[in-house]
Amino acid sequence: MKIGDDIHRFERCSMSLASAAGRPVDKDVLLRLLCDSLETWYNSFIRGTGDKIVHAFQEKMTFTPGDRVRLEAGGAAIDGTFIGLDASGGLVCEDGGRRTAHDSAEVLALERG
Repeated sequence: MKIGDDIHRFERCSMSLASAAGRPVDKDVLLRLLCDSLETWYNSFIRGTGDKIVHAFQEKMTFTPGDRVRLEAGGAAIDGTFIGLDASGGLVCEDGGRRTAHDSAEVLALERG
């Protein structure tokens, strides 16, 4: 799956699905499973249980609350502590006693600090 033309910037923190699985990945099967999963989560969202989506996602993240992180967002580099996700799924980081939340669309890079 191609993310974009600037894929090289993510080489040190990403890998292919085939590498992660240790075997080739059937794209058609992956797409079907992804669509089924998205339908499940979408239905949860429609029922008004979006907090369950955020909680489930946070449990699967490689970052845990308290981890030191560095992120690039909104043209600034932020070194701080990962607090968690807010109710809308925004990444919450604390830097110098100030907490900020960032949408996934504005986070250009995220790595352990």
